[in-house]
Amino acid sequence: MKNLINDKRAFLFLPFIALIFILVYSPSTSPLYLYEGFDSCTFKTIGIGILEGKIPYTDLFDHKGPILFWLNALGLLCGRVGLFFLEVIFFSAMLVCAYRIARLYTNESKAFAASLLTLIPTIDFITEGNQCEIYMLPFIALSLYMALRYTTGRMPYHPLRYSFFYGVAFAIIFFIRPNDAVSHVGAIMFGLFLLILRKREYRNAIANAAVFIVGSLAVAIPILIYFYAIGSLGDMLHGMIGYNLQYSSESGLNEGSIGILLIPVIIYGGTIFLSRRNDKDSWFILIPSLIFTLILIGKRDYYHYLLPILPVFCLFAAKCLNAGYTKVIAGISILFAIFSFRQHVLLVRCASQHGEIAELYRQSKNLILMVPESERSQVWNHNLYKLSNDKSPHVYSMTGIWSSAGVSPSNRVFIPFHRNRFGEEATLAANKPKWLLYTESSTDPNSLDEQFLKENYKVVATTADNCIAKVVLYQLIEND
Repeated sequence: MKNLINDKRAFLFLPFIALIFILVYSPSTSPLYLYEGFDSCTFKTIGIGILEGKIPYTDLFDHKGPILFWLNALGLLCGRVGLFFLEVIFFSAMLVCAYRIARLYTNESKAFAASLLTLIPTIDFITEGNQCEIYMLPFIALSLYMALRYTTGRMPYHPLRYSFFYGVAFAIIFFIRPNDAVSHVGAIMFGLFLLILRKREYRNAIANAAVFIVGSLAVAIPILIYFYAIGSLGDMLHGMIGYNLQYSSESGLNEGSIGILLIPVIIYGGTIFLSRRNDKDSWFILIPSLIFTLILIGKRDYYHYLLPILPVFCLFAAKCLNAGYTKVIAGISILFAIFSFRQHVLLVRCASQHGEIAELYRQSKNLILMVPESERSQVWNHNLYKLSNDKSPHVYSMTGIWSSAGVSPSNRVFIPFHRNRFGEEATLAANKPKWLLYTESSTDPNSLDEQFLKENYKVVATTADNCIAKVVLYQLIEND
């Protein structure tokens, strides 16, 4: 590899490797699968709604940031394959930036090897693909690279242009998922500010902080003005900040979340240990990042929350390879490879159920298409979230019916998990939408009252009896 790899070749190889990786391991965007995901299909459905002229938060609700929904809409302009290539672009950018981080500490071949090793934990962290963290990764990785260029002594003063970029990156990530902005780029800027103060460069510290704020406002102000102009600023702020804070504080600590918390402790802790001699300035970056990452993960056992630590894993791998700790990084990589069996099981199940899921989505789309085109915006989604629990032989999301069909539902809060918190049951009873798409097979505890259905709706059509789920299209009974 030593003779094969140089910087130019690495920059050519890594995007191709990223394409193959996303093709195999991102089932909700890859053209190899029909899996729509659970989070991913929500983002896609809102992206479809945007292309139909709907407004995030006001017409279709989720508590992530608007940039995530806009990116899904952008990708879906070219269908599922467009979203696939968009994810490839962002993941490629992260790998290239991770390689540049590794090059700060080692030669081309070891840096390339560190980049490849970074793919191993990604298998487990990427889960269904199209997660919001994927689209933050290039901004986190490039911010870390810039910060480490300064801490490794490659420049006498921290450049103001770097702080402007941190500000831009902070705001972009904030409008994807606010928690991650604080936990990653915010932590980097906080650590740099302390480091510059420690060097008694007070004017430089104040100037960098000011430029950081300017960079953040350069992104934030146009977005806020846009939502204010369309009358949805309150809905956006409530969903993205108010509701998101409530959601983030509701889970309890369990064995899964404790296990996940150990991963950043090991990766950051190992990197800090390997930096103890000639790179202690990087501690100002790494320690705040570790603390804020642990706070971000908190009590939730979601593996995709670990995606933002991938650039630090690449840094850790590069330091291990450069310091001769090959067995350490090999052992950790093997453990990640073993743990990735969950993802491989998911991929096998997705592939093996391809025909059954295709038939479900085909029949469900036909139900939606039975609704006159002029009335298709009046189809209410009820209970179409998860068909089955973890013990079911089938793995797919019923909300994926909408993203697969390329249509968005009429109800604002279309996910049962959020629906109860917004009184959607009362809204349904009061509004009585003209059309209703419903599954009797959902394990969601909410179900329509049989009497309500009998008195107000008639069955128009259902999926076939041999379909893996029974989806029913109801039409409102018009009173003369």
